[in-house]
Amino acid sequence: MKPNIKTSILTGLLLALIMSLGLVGNGMAAKEKTKSSKLPMAPNFQLQDINGKTVSLSDYRGKVVLVNFWATWCPPCRMEIPHFIALQNEYKDKGFVILGLAGDDEGIKVVKPFAEKNKINYPILLQDNKVADDFGGIVGIPTSFLIDAQGKIAKKYFGYTETTVIKKDMESLLPAQKKEKVNTKSAPKAKK
Repeated sequence: MKPNIKTSILTGLLLALIMSLGLVGNGMAAKEKTKSSKLPMAPNFQLQDINGKTVSLSDYRGKVVLVNFWATWCPPCRMEIPHFIALQNEYKDKGFVILGLAGDDEGIKVVKPFAEKNKINYPILLQDNKVADDFGGIVGIPTSFLIDAQGKIAKKYFGYTETTVIKKDMESLLPAQKKEKVNTKSAPKAKK
């Protein structure tokens, strides 16, 4: 018998709480780094958003994407949402998007009103077990994956993660940010 998403997530949350006691000393979740030369491709998926539209991860190729596994009943997930709304506002025109993959067993009947009430400004998709499995199994939420413009997983964040950490990692992947750094270094000095 396969456990349902909520049972799996609750088990993962308990595991995360136990792990966080040893791993989190400054309020920042532990993050898993991947070596840039061996970045794995993010698994493509097609899911329904809360308005019934089919959305695919490949629709966002060329953008930096934060895929966030969460649920409406999860306190750390709820804590991240205002920060994600702010990130989306600040970087939506710079090649960045957040995709929230809601894992609520009740589905759209709880997720859509929650998203509307909280004025979530990024796409909210209704996830299934297959997507969680394709990402290597989600043992606790929130769990987020930062995906570069080529569709490769650059970072994985387990548990509540400080926005400054995500922002720093995300900015290093944005094409516009890379160009600005290159132009700054290669610009000739003005003569007086």
